Amino acid sequence: MKNLKILLIYFFAIATSIMGCKGPTGLDGAVGSQLRGDVFGYVDVYDVNGRLLPDRRGVEISTLESIVSDVTDSTGKWTLKNLYAGIYTIIAKKSGYTSTTNPNFQFVGGGTAFSNSTMGIIQLPSFMIQNVALSGKVTDSLGQQLKIDINPSAVIGDNRAFIIIYGKTPTVSINTSDALITSTITYNYKEVGSAIVPLKNIVATLQNTYGLKSGDKVYAVVYPSSAHVNNVGVYTDPTSKKTIYTRISTPYVAINFLIP
Repeated sequence: MKNLKILLIYFFAIATSIMGCKGPTGLDGAVGSQLRGDVFGYVDVYDVNGRLLPDRRGVEISTLESIVSDVTDSTGKWTLKNLYAGIYTIIAKKSGYTSTTNPNFQFVGGGTAFSNSTMGIIQLPSFMIQNVALSGKVTDSLGQQLKIDINPSAVIGDNRAFIIIYGKTPTVSINTSDALITSTITYNYKEVGSAIVPLKNIVATLQNTYGLKSGDKVYAVVYPSSAHVNNVGVYTDPTSKKTIYTRISTPYVAINFLIP
């Protein structure tokens, strides 16, 4: 009888140990959660004009689920060492740049794994919108236009990127449901002065797609943006499925115009 009690206590201790073993993100089993290893990958780093930088050092790499971290070398390589098996959200960030994440990275541990998800960050815009005004006439060949002044001013040959939001309310802003049109613009300065953005096609879309009528008021908000590099400084929200832009800085106040 005594031996039976000892045996039952032994099996109870084993069962408790197995049920209580947890990895970084939940119950992973007694063996799996104890496996460790290294994860490595690369980050692409772009300047504000969208040029891939040859020196990609200094990007901080971390995860939401652990305290393990690293900093990229000149090639953009990073390594998270001695990481437990589990499911991780890998984060890349650097001061003055956008950040990016690689969610749901599954690491089985017990060796070295390569994170092959493309991660890229881009330098945030260093210019500001000084003024936005309407120019031109509805009867002009290009219709009305937005005239955008920036500070510091661009020189001939410069490119500047903007994201312009159009909606029906004065509070319309980027990444919100009241933004009817999100327009990404890259303007090449062929002369010193303002960036000119025609509204003719925007007006046609507002009429044909969103049913706006003559006399309806439309609000436009202009954001300074980094260059429009695919999948950098932008992501799709998993819940709303909307495109979210992060490569922007402070916008100019909304300006309004009427549908002709």
